[in-house]
Amino acid sequence: MSNHKNNMHVLEERFYSNPDIKKVEMGEPMPTTDHAVKLTGAAPREIIKTLLLKSNKDQYYAVILCAPDRLDQNKLRKLVKAKKLRFVRSEEVMELTGYEAGGVPPLGLPSEFQLLLDENVLEQSRVFGGGGKQELLMELNPHLIETLAKPEINNYKLEEPEQ
Repeated sequence: MSNHKNNMHVLEERFYSNPDIKKVEMGEPMPTTDHAVKLTGAAPREIIKTLLLKSNKDQYYAVILCAPDRLDQNKLRKLVKAKKLRFVRSEEVMELTGYEAGGVPPLGLPSEFQLLLDENVLEQSRVFGGGGKQELLMELNPHLIETLAKPEINNYKLEEPEQ
């Protein structure tokens, strides 16, 4: 995988220039969903996260989920036909993507990453995802992710047992 020093220029040129995609400068990192909800006024399900994984076959995946949801790694492993998957370590994120850990956007990732979008994200009319840096968010209609990035759409969410 090639080294991506900084891809903020990709977001600026290709996505933030789009009037339907808003760069939201928060002025501080947002380490948790609760923090992002508090600062944006959005509902928890309107906050999305982009999880980065690597398979035992050196394939890379970026899975976009609603922030409160957990990834079903067993389901994903079967769908991508990998024996093992691991999360990309935070110290690897900048080198692999050109973005800060905690600020990985749903758009503008290197082509080495297969983009996977959880179908539940598309139920929202707007979402806030990583904006390339920890203190930035990208606000957009999630259908733009579908249109612009052509992700593989499926249910990647871990189904929690009913209480």
